[in-house]
Parts: sequence; C-alpha cells; structure tokens
Amino acid sequence: MNHKRLLTVLRNKGIPLPLVKWVASFLNERQAAVCLDGIRGDMSEVQNGIPQGSPVSPILAAYYTSDLLNLFCSNPAQSTPVPDKPTPVTIFMYVDDGKLTVSSRSLETNIIYLKSAYNKVDEWLYQAGLSPDYMKRELMHYTRRRKDGSPSITFDDRDGERQVVSPQAHVRWLGVHFDRKLFFTHHIKLAAAKGANAVCSLAMLANTVRGLHQKQIRHLYISCVLPKMLYAAPIWANGKANQLKPLAKVQRRALILICAAFRTTSTEALEIEASLPPLHLRIKQLNMQYAIRFNRLPFQQLSNNWRKGKKPKLPPPLPPKRFNNSTADNKRSTPLMELEKLTSPTHERSKPFHSPPWRKTASSFPNRVHIVPHSTPDTDTTPAQSHNTFLNEIKLSPQNVIALMELSLKCTKYRNFLPSGTS
Repeated sequence: MNHKRLLTVLRNKGIPLPLVKWVASFLNERQAAVCLDGIRGDMSEVQNGIPQGSPVSPILAAYYTSDLLNLFCSNPAQSTPVPDKPTPVTIFMYVDDGKLTVSSRSLETNIIYLKSAYNKVDEWLYQAGLSPDYMKRELMHYTRRRKDGSPSITFDDRDGERQVVSPQAHVRWLGVHFDRKLFFTHHIKLAAAKGANAVCSLAMLANTVRGLHQKQIRHLYISCVLPKMLYAAPIWANGKANQLKPLAKVQRRALILICAAFRTTSTEALEIEASLPPLHLRIKQLNMQYAIRFNRLPFQQLSNNWRKGKKPKLPPPLPPKRFNNSTADNKRSTPLMELEKLTSPTHERSKPFHSPPWRKTASSFPNRVHIVPHSTPDTDTTPAQSHNTFLNEIKLSPQNVIALMELSLKCTKYRNFLPSGTS
C-alpha cells in the first residue's frame, strides 16, 4: 500500500486536511527489521504498507480499496437476457482479503463471470501498484444438487504462468470454514479440536492437589476456551444435536476439571455447580447480542421487513425462488432470518461512530425544537432585563415550553441565563 497514493485517495474522498496530515504523520518515519532464528537484521525505513494491530489500519485499507468496490457497484444492467439468469458479481473486502461471488443456475456460467471479474480486479490492482497472491486463490461452489460437477478456473497470470484453480472441499473466510453445502461440519470439528486442546492446557495448570483455584480455571474457560469454540456461532449454529454434540463433550471435560468431579457425574449437575449454562443457551445469548447489532446497520443490507420496499444495496446471493405458500416453504429459513426474529426495525436505532443514542440534537426533532441565539443587549439594557423581555415574548404562545439552563459563563454583575430552546 503506497503512502502517497493513500493520502491522495483520502483527499479525493473529501477527508479534512487535518486528518490527512495526521495520517501522513502516522505513516511517516516507521522502521522495520527481519528477525530469523533469533538474529535480527538492520532497521530499514518502511515506504509502503500500514502497521498491523492498529485500529486505524482497517479504516485506511478500506479507503485504499474503495475505488475497487465502486468498480463493481456501478455494473450496468444486462441488455440481453442470459439463459442461466446470473446475478451481478459482487466483491467483499476486509483489509487484504477479498471475495468475489456470483450465483446462477449453472456452475459453468459462474466460472465465466468469476474469471471476467477476477481479470478486472487484477487490472485494477496492477494500476494501483498492488499484486494478488496467486498461491492463495481458492474456489468454492455452493450447491446441494447432486448432478452439479466441480468445474475449475484457468488463469493466465502476469508472470507468464498458467494456473488452474480447482474447487476445494472447504474454504476459510475470516475464520469460518465453509463447505459446499453450508453444513459447517468441518468448521465444528476444528472448533471442537481447538477447545479440547485448550482444556488440556488448563489441566496442566491445575489438579486436585496443586495449581490454580477452581474459580480461576472457570474464568479461563469462559474467557479463552468458549470464544474459540463459539466463534461466529450465529452464522453456523442451527440448534441441531449433531452440531452441539462434539462441542458439548469439550465443555463436559472442562466441567469435570473445574468441579474436580468424577467422570460418572451428570452433566446437568456439573453445569449447576460450576454456574455454566448449556451450550444451546450460550448460543442463544450470542444470537440475541448479534440481533441487537441489526439496529446499527443500514436498512439496505437487511431483508424486506427492514427495507420497507426499498431495493437492497447488494443483489441477493441466489435468484429468488417461487414459493407456493406450502408448509415446506414456510419452514425454510436462514441464520439471518432467525436473527431477525429476535429484534425489530421499530426498536431504537443507533448511529455508530456518530454520537451516543441518548445524545439528541435539534436536528433529531425537526419542526419541534428551534435554537435561538442570545442577542447582545443594548447599552442601556442589562442582561437580566433583556432576558425577562425575551421570556415575556415567548409566554404569549401556549405551544412554547420554557427551559432554563445555568451556564458557567458569568458577566460582570449578573449571571447569564439562556434558554436552551423552545418547542
């Protein structure tokens, strides 16, 4: 990521000059060194890239690749109909991880559109002074039809080599392992393995004779083990027993360690003694917390119940199906639809990165609150007399409400009382 180009993008996006100067100072005079086998090399100045671990870095990366996202947002509508009815190609970016998606009735049609979109991305990266990592390209087909095959994509890279990217059984995206049918079986196995390894590590720290106290083990399990196992649970958890069974085994091992109980002790008794809820209740709590975040998202990214007839910001991932209002159609649902049932678009909404939801301004009450600036009194009129005259004027209308606020500003002889507003 070139620093000069990043600053140019910020200015073109209308970012205030003081913030651009702050970013320039943030990226300036940074040095790095390579450490191999405990031997550190000489420090050298960093001309490109942004520091990892800083909360500012993802924001700067989003600005740097914003033009690439706009390139796909301005896709023109197809003039001629396509038999497979493909949706427009969409792109998702998180720092340096990107994903292209398209859906149609044929996997071969998806391959054609994905290859064309990837060439467009590669051209933009080349003009921006960037290059993709050819070894990290992955392909995944999401389908449950048995007759569908697994077509591959052939790329002619800029280095002169031709590479064939074949579809894989599992693809990792932002820490979640996706499979072809979106059953998340592989992800749950890995999550249970991570949790089991963490519980074994806890067993090394304490036993029935010495080591950490049971309260400390319980605290480590809640803060270190559960987040690993239940990462992104609202995405993959469907409440079925086949998903919770491998994770419940890990929690039972942790409960036996925390309570120092026998292996024959029932799980329900261990959960009561350790004050740990079952996993299905823990996942339900996570779903409720995720549902609250819906009230911080734009309506264009949610379902029809939230958008109120407006078009979605991005096309749906699959062509809409024709429902006949049968019992099977009414039971169809997705994790997103299940989370929507826990909240409502009529609930209180908050604007992130703007102001707290309880801090209201005059713009929040149009045609109801009017801020009247205090006028400077004449030389022959004291501030108190001017204030009383103003109050007598607004008392004439029964629709006005008088609110007084004592400010810290003091005059020479009188304390200044100003009305905060009338409604």
